[in-house]
This record gives sequence, C-alpha cells and structure tokens, in this order.
Amino acid sequence: MNLTLCLQSELDKINSSVKFINSSNGVKINTEFYAFAKNKDRSVYVSTFLTSNEYFLQIEDKELIAATLITYKLNEIAQIIDSWLEGINSILSIQDKVEIDSFYYDLLVLTETQILEKRWFNLIERIENKEIEFSVELIKAIKTHFWKLYPFFSHDFLWFSNIIGIKNDNFSTPIISSINGDFAIRNGIYGKNILCSSSVVNEIIEKLGELVKFDNEISKNPLK
Repeated sequence: MNLTLCLQSELDKINSSVKFINSSNGVKINTEFYAFAKNKDRSVYVSTFLTSNEYFLQIEDKELIAATLITYKLNEIAQIIDSWLEGINSILSIQDKVEIDSFYYDLLVLTETQILEKRWFNLIERIENKEIEFSVELIKAIKTHFWKLYPFFSHDFLWFSNIIGIKNDNFSTPIISSINGDFAIRNGIYGKNILCSSSVVNEIIEKLGELVKFDNEISKNPLK
C-alpha cells in the first residue's frame, strides 16, 4: 500500500482541494510510508507503523505541534486534514477528534503572562528537584528581573527568547551556567568566551542587565 496515494484518494472522495506534493526542489517528500501537505503556516504529517496497521497524524501550526492522532481509519485522517488545511479557524473545533498538544493549547487559551508564569514555575521546580543542574537562588533572581522573557534550558545552560516557545535568531541572548556554585555568562553554549564569571548572584544579574536588551516588553505569543 502506498500511503500518499491512498490518502490522496480519500481526500479526493470528499472533494478536498488538498494535494500532496510528491517532491520539493528535487527531493522526494511523500513516499509509501510517509505523507506531507502544507497550506501557508499550517502543515500535516502522516506516517504508518511498520509493526501495525495504525496511522500517525501530526498537525502543525507555524512549525509548532498543534495536535496528534493515532488511528486505523485513513478516511478519518483525510477528513481532519481537509478541515485543518482548508476550513477551520482553530484546532479547538476538532478537539474531540485529536489530542491537542498541551503547550499549543496554552498558547490558545492563556495570556502571555500566564504562560510565562507557568514556564518559570515548572523550571524552578525541576531545578529544586535536581532534574536540572542550576542554582535555585540564581534562577529565582533571574526570574525576578527577566520574567517577561521565555527561558530555555539546553545541557543545563539557560538562555532566553522574546517569543514564547520559539528560538528567535534575531534576539541576542547570552548563555548562563551554574556549576557547583560558580556562575558564568557566555556568548554560546560551547563558547570559550566567558563574558562574566562570579559566585555572587547580584553580579550576574547586573551583567545580564547590560547584555539582555528587550525593552522590558513581554514575550510574544507566536500564534498572535
């Protein structure tokens, strides 16, 4: 069975205008086991499980995972794809048919302040539970001054974005580490250029104030 051809057949049966593109820039993107379609900022990915007859659907919005579904019914996936790419305004319209991603759901229903509060709370909790190696004192001080920015952790290094949940390459952010009580601000995770090193929290906060330029504006919701 060719997944792309079978799925296109199901879409044609419901008179959908969605068409799966077989290749892009010479690269084959739809195959026997994988199908992809896109309309503006919205896209869908469908794949098969080699060990079962199930299909996996992933729905994306502006490169964020919006929802997923696992089903045996290819016609059900076709109907959802048609709705998402051609009709509905919000994933909430089909929330009874798919599993909405929790972060994406927050972007839809919470304010920017509520999302940031939730994010900072969860990160501090993980640090307190030693899931992330970082100073509790330092992260709380950073939150006090920079709570309007969206925090990320990568390999126990902290950095920021001014877009919620998405790295912004146009936003300059230093990298902060906290190892055994020694704090450092770097110009990259693996960068050897240490901009500031100290064991005093206030000194780190003061240096971050010089380096992080965001005009005290709250991070933007990428869906708005």
